[in-house]
Amino acid sequence: NSMKLTGTLVGSVRSMAKIGDDGERGGDTFVAVSDYGEIAVLVPQREDGGQAARYNTTTIFSDCKCVFRDVCTDPSGACYALDITGKLVRRHVTTPQMATPPLQLPQGRWEHLLRRSDGKLVAVAHDKVAWVDGKTMTVAAAVEVEDGIAEAGLLDDELLLFCNSGRMIDFKGYERQASLPVTMPKGEVVTAFGYMADKGWLVLGTGTGPIYIYDRSGKLLSSLHGHTGRITHLEPASWMLVSSSYDHTVRLWDMRDITSLVTPVNITYDRWPLCFVTDERRHTIRVGMEGGDIRSVNVSAEGNALSTQKNITRDFSSDEWEYYI
Repeated sequence: NSMKLTGTLVGSVRSMAKIGDDGERGGDTFVAVSDYGEIAVLVPQREDGGQAARYNTTTIFSDCKCVFRDVCTDPSGACYALDITGKLVRRHVTTPQMATPPLQLPQGRWEHLLRRSDGKLVAVAHDKVAWVDGKTMTVAAAVEVEDGIAEAGLLDDELLLFCNSGRMIDFKGYERQASLPVTMPKGEVVTAFGYMADKGWLVLGTGTGPIYIYDRSGKLLSSLHGHTGRITHLEPASWMLVSSSYDHTVRLWDMRDITSLVTPVNITYDRWPLCFVTDERRHTIRVGMEGGDIRSVNVSAEGNALSTQKNITRDFSSDEWEYYI
């Protein structure tokens, strides 16, 4: 059950993040950034069948010279958007008019922005990493990485870098520690990273479509096959793993028993799904698309049944009951 949200962006939606971790706004309100220099806040307008179906969209920053690649938020309601040239823009959701001057990071092609539990931000370019104090908007440290970085993620606040060479580097603090004991299949490059903390699993999406699952010791536990294009985003949601790909699909994988053949639920779109945020409380996924669309997907069987029931104006025939129910 997928619907297009109102107030789409002009540029492609490159990243989204929830605003706040709990409370009344947690999970409902989120921020999205585009490659046309837009930062937009989407606030639920009304309730419909247990899910936030209508949103008011407010653009709190717009500069078409910026090409935003990633965004993160903090519990205070501040959001940080990273431009591909290294410009880091900070805006507060409730008071966007109180602008903070942007921080310009060292020259490079910047792609990823992560937030540690201590509030420090980690910006990652193709060949370097910078640690940033988000409150003072200053660079605490920066290091060069020779291998070329394809993807980055946090594992219990440790920075993981997935290099084009196949190496996976683990940082503790500002110093490089060691290579992770993970061996990817030959020729595979990691393009998306997810961590299932309750199981201790590292989930690695690739440029060709397969998704590999490792434990923290580097043992390959399973592989998920079905995507036929580059994986753009991975995120666990309860017992599911959600993945998006350039093959125009978002897939929901049942992770309760990875030893058996996993057949995902596929949601197909007419364009690339580039990112998403999950809302477990409402069983909803918000998907950011190429071209600026944001789609809302209800993945609850019970929620979809109730929504369907409200729209039925007559009883099913026996054949319809057998087919649909």
